[in-house]
Amino acid sequence: MFSYFRQSSPFRWLGLLAALLLIRIPMLYVGLPLSLPHLVSQKAAERIAMGDMLYRDIWCNLPPISGWLLGYLEWLSPSNMWLNGAIAIILVGYQTYVLTRMSLELDLFTERNYTPGLIYILVASVVPDFLTLSPALISLTLIIPAFARMAKHLRVGVAEDEMLSTGLLLGCAALCHLPASLLIVWLMLVYALYSGATLRHYVLLALGVFLPNVLVYLFWFWMDAGTDYYYNYIRTIIGGSNHLYLNGYQVVMILLAPLLFWVLALLRIYSLNRFINYQSVMQTVMVLWIIVGILAISISFDGTPDECLIILPPIAFMLTHYFQSLQRTFVTEISFGLFMGAMVGTLMIATLQPAILEPSLPISDLYLSPRLTPKGALTDQQAKELSGQKVWVLGHNYRYYQYAKLGSPYLDLDLAQRDFMEMDHYDVVSNVYQRISADLPDVIIDQAHLADSLFVRMPILAKEYVRKAGKGQPYYVRKIVRG
Repeated sequence: MFSYFRQSSPFRWLGLLAALLLIRIPMLYVGLPLSLPHLVSQKAAERIAMGDMLYRDIWCNLPPISGWLLGYLEWLSPSNMWLNGAIAIILVGYQTYVLTRMSLELDLFTERNYTPGLIYILVASVVPDFLTLSPALISLTLIIPAFARMAKHLRVGVAEDEMLSTGLLLGCAALCHLPASLLIVWLMLVYALYSGATLRHYVLLALGVFLPNVLVYLFWFWMDAGTDYYYNYIRTIIGGSNHLYLNGYQVVMILLAPLLFWVLALLRIYSLNRFINYQSVMQTVMVLWIIVGILAISISFDGTPDECLIILPPIAFMLTHYFQSLQRTFVTEISFGLFMGAMVGTLMIATLQPAILEPSLPISDLYLSPRLTPKGALTDQQAKELSGQKVWVLGHNYRYYQYAKLGSPYLDLDLAQRDFMEMDHYDVVSNVYQRISADLPDVIIDQAHLADSLFVRMPILAKEYVRKAGKGQPYYVRKIVRG
């Protein structure tokens, strides 16, 4: 299979399209596990589609451009995973096209063929998180064209008229996924080391980065929500969540296959002496990308594999060099077959047989399916009764939202602590009550045992609810709903 894409015929574009569809469409047909972060984004998108404003009416750290896009898709077709997956296929297809065309035009590799696109398709499909429309994937769709411009600058010289557009792409990428903003450091470092960029070029690049971010902030400032935008989005780049779905070791184990092949590629690449100067420079650029990407992941890590999307292009780049360096067809096909089996196998296990990964990898802490019901306070029957009701989860057990609607602006409890920790001040209590009472939830799941302290300070709110017993945690039902 690798030999087929090693040829330079334009018909290989159809082969790349077939490979993309053959991997992703069957997974969509079977049904992807719904990750809890995606469920949270989905609930925020539902409120956006209803006209609510991010950060002011919905307290979560969903990036603005990603939030607007997901909200529009939710308005078009509510909770449609097929539409979500189809858009993700289009974005990955575009990313593959940009990377492949760049490799054909700029001599990134020792061979000019379509293998870079094939390897990227495989690496970009290794776990279910990579098959859905996430902020990280949307951001990567802007990062890759910016990288293509930078690679062209290093090859043929800095083009002043493209510096502004490169900055605009990275600035918008940061508005799709905040950790991507750290790649600006990587880009500046690359230009400083390997290009003849002047001060004017850097000013144009910085202007492109800051312009969309300033405009978006001014929008929230104009809507009297500038402070909410800062606390609920900008500030979350460091320690965005106090609750991790999976720890770092578990995420590495899920992504073990591409990481192991990347290490092999790294060792082989730097043992060879067959690259032109430009290719050697680009290899160093990719290593720098991975270093900055790992830094971005570490400071904003929330325990989900899709955070690692930011380092997929340099990993695919190194793997392409590795497989192209293998000269014997038999060895190449065997090695690539093992690689492809590891990529697709990881995806199928995580999607179809997640129990294989238990208990060393508690994948049930990250994914859920329509067959699963929330664990904890409510019985299975009670959980099904939440369907269509407005629920507010005081905690991180977002499974309760699977069938229900979001019943409070405070979607992210970590962000809500900014108000909940200041409840001794009357103005804060008044603001919290106004936010909650504007559309009272039907059910409050008190996983974090915070409801009592809220009700003490807001007795008028306490009169609306009756306490029910739960397994280890209480929940409250609105009286006019249940009687």
